[in-house]
Amino acid sequence: MKIERMMYILITLLSQKYFKASDIAEMYHVSSRTIYRDIETLSLAGIPIYSRQGNEGGFYLDEDYKLSSLLFSDMEKRTLLELSQSISTSYHHPKMEELSQKMSYMIKDNETRSPYFFDLSLWKSQDYALEKIERAIENNQVISFDYVRYDGEASQRVVEPINLVYKSYHWYLYAFCRLREDTRLFRLSRIRHTKFLEETYKQENRDTLNKETLEQFFTKLEQKIEMIPVELHFSNQVKAKVYDSFLEKDIKEMSEYIIVKKSMPDEEWLVEMLLGYGEDVKVISPKSLQEKIINKARNILKQYDIQVS
Repeated sequence: MKIERMMYILITLLSQKYFKASDIAEMYHVSSRTIYRDIETLSLAGIPIYSRQGNEGGFYLDEDYKLSSLLFSDMEKRTLLELSQSISTSYHHPKMEELSQKMSYMIKDNETRSPYFFDLSLWKSQDYALEKIERAIENNQVISFDYVRYDGEASQRVVEPINLVYKSYHWYLYAFCRLREDTRLFRLSRIRHTKFLEETYKQENRDTLNKETLEQFFTKLEQKIEMIPVELHFSNQVKAKVYDSFLEKDIKEMSEYIIVKKSMPDEEWLVEMLLGYGEDVKVISPKSLQEKIINKARNILKQYDIQVS
């Protein structure tokens, strides 16, 4: 929160002549003394902030000081602007729109064009009730919802929501799950019937998520999954799809087909993913994966009353 306040103070100094500590304090629900300390921190960092007494006075920035050129290069500013605009477009929320507007103050029309363009919106519109869950996080409010795991197991969860996470093109809720008595990541597309409960929880009892914690979470998850060496042969007709799904180091192109060799999770989703390639993929090894593909294909045919010997 302190970093957010100081960034807001910097942007405010850039976009208007004066501001009063009491106005910022009221906005962030802190004391004016806290804002004075933030200003002192910025001043110690070398940012020349001055004060002027009187009803029309307040804190202001030296007109000759170019903060944006000190903190960011032209390309960095443009990249941050385009990223914030993409977030604002894909996630319609006043805070995201405010962030985009703040970044636009730091950009001049003649500044360097960013080589990146970000589009975080989904091709298919899905209502994940992001604002509803965010409201629960801001109010430290316990929520309940129906949840379906990747293996199809359904359950009702009561959680203390901590963070919203966007990773690998999907939204997740990071929360303390009272059923499992531990923190969990819930994919929002699998959440249904979210309800606000009357109960609240103490924020100081729950650590917010950071990059290190997130990586540790996924590392522990991967360690629980058995990996098997797999060799697959794909027809050239699905070359583009193979490129989308596998890394270059795992692919070897032959004249008649494409070979993929890598370790993959011994999970049901692997069978389902390979069946999506239809006749354009052949499992060479392991034998166990071959048998799973064959059995699944037979069960599919049974759905249509087709008997296979």
